Amino acid sequence: MMSMNANLPRSFPVRLLTACLALLCTAAQLSPAPALAQGKTEGASFSELSKQGIHYYRKKLWGPAIATLEQAAATPQGQKDYKTNYYLAKSTEATLQLEKAFPYAHKALDNARNEEEKEDAKKLLETLQKYYAGVRFEQHPDQPEKFEEGGIIILKPTKPIINMQKKKVFEKIADYFRQKPVKLPITIYLPFGEYEANGAPFVIEEGKEAKAKVFLYNPKEGISWWWIVGGGVAAAGLTVGILLPVLLSEDTQQAKVGTITLSPATE
Repeated sequence: MMSMNANLPRSFPVRLLTACLALLCTAAQLSPAPALAQGKTEGASFSELSKQGIHYYRKKLWGPAIATLEQAAATPQGQKDYKTNYYLAKSTEATLQLEKAFPYAHKALDNARNEEEKEDAKKLLETLQKYYAGVRFEQHPDQPEKFEEGGIIILKPTKPIINMQKKKVFEKIADYFRQKPVKLPITIYLPFGEYEANGAPFVIEEGKEAKAKVFLYNPKEGISWWWIVGGGVAAAGLTVGILLPVLLSEDTQQAKVGTITLSPATE
């Protein structure tokens, strides 16, 4: 009987061995560090955390990427590390956590070690600034409650958002803050336009920071008693929130948002 290997070239075992070794090397390069393979980050070094977080980013696993990179960024080395802060900025931008993306982008620029890194960080920051600007929220002095676990901010546009892409971005950000209690003061970022937060109006304009004093919603009890009282004032046509400064622009509704946050971020 003819051997099963009779028709195979003599070099076949060598080729098979070479292919297997190449596959193993590739798997070793792509696999997470052993200490972090099962999401075990306790006791992991800064280097392990940073590399693992970047690995998650490249796989477009935004949640694990942010969680791991934030652990790395919390270390003394991470606070001064360009890559950790750069990929944190990219990951939080991809998930529209812009209140984190802007500070991380600034940190990446501050910690750039060469011209290439400086150019990449500068480009990222300029892209963010091209589509978004910040509003600084402080708690209204007439609301005495101190929310230890944070309060809720309900964001609404005060003029129709014509651009559908921009509208999707705003709705995602608004939904995020509707579910996430925040502590004041806080600066958040929105596409250019005119909005209100818990009834307090403000305008987002390129290159400027708006300010507003708001009544927070109690996440456990809904609208607080002080907000209900304030609602009577608002119903009479008076402004409950204080806006500094008032930034008026006719073309804010025409600003385009682009694709930087509606599609996966790229390196």
